[in-house]
Amino acid sequence: MAGTIIREHLRVLQDTCVHELKSIGDLDPLLLTKSKRRCEVCLAGYPDPNVYTPQTLTKLIQEYTQAVLDYTYHEECQLVNEEFPEINAKERIHKIFCHFDQVMELSKKCIPEKEVADVLGSEMNQCLVWRRGALLYMYCKTIKEDPQRADRIGATFIQFVHEGIVELKSILPSPPSPLPGRDKEEMPVKDPTLQLVDMGILNDTHLLGMMYGGEMCYWYYQEQVNKTQSIEFEKDFDAKKTGKEFLLPYIEAVDGVLSAHGWNSQTAKQIIKYFSEH
Repeated sequence: MAGTIIREHLRVLQDTCVHELKSIGDLDPLLLTKSKRRCEVCLAGYPDPNVYTPQTLTKLIQEYTQAVLDYTYHEECQLVNEEFPEINAKERIHKIFCHFDQVMELSKKCIPEKEVADVLGSEMNQCLVWRRGALLYMYCKTIKEDPQRADRIGATFIQFVHEGIVELKSILPSPPSPLPGRDKEEMPVKDPTLQLVDMGILNDTHLLGMMYGGEMCYWYYQEQVNKTQSIEFEKDFDAKKTGKEFLLPYIEAVDGVLSAHGWNSQTAKQIIKYFSEH
């Protein structure tokens, strides 16, 4: 029964939070406490799974997802603060991604007639994907700043970089196609927000995702150019082309509509210059 399955997931997550709250020492307990409390409220507020409606199932899956996001963000923050310790960072990242996968599996199992994105809502669904991509970016950036560590993990670094690029690319909407017969110069001047929408940039996450994705393409392409190790690269992946797809709209937005809003395009331009020269 779908309701029973959801309640079991909530109980397990609640117990996990309780256990970790007992062992975090001086670390901030806020996120774990929020996650635990959300599970408690759901379990107490909807005690009988036999009377769950489709709307109830949807709400509980959404609440469980938010509890997972709070719980995993606590661990993500620790990973960043500890600079992704070499001894266990990969395993801890894998564990976080398993929690995200459980959300997807729970939705498919309990409401199979709907797409996961429709159950979670576009914002929460995008958040799951963004968190994967952003965490991989931060992990890879930490490794990139330590050449000896990058050499030690070799192909694994490239694997994580490519995975991060794929995740970040999936959250970026394609900009709408221009109307036939209308040149860009003929279009009326629009509100800055609408200009960003026309470029496929709907929020700060999209903009930051463009920069993260472009930088990861740069790292990937650097490895291809340098070929310091015998690494097998993805045959159907063009890092230079994808990097430009990330960064050129970013530069256009930052130097144009967002020129007075504190964003910086210098690094993006340097990467585009590298792509042009190699």
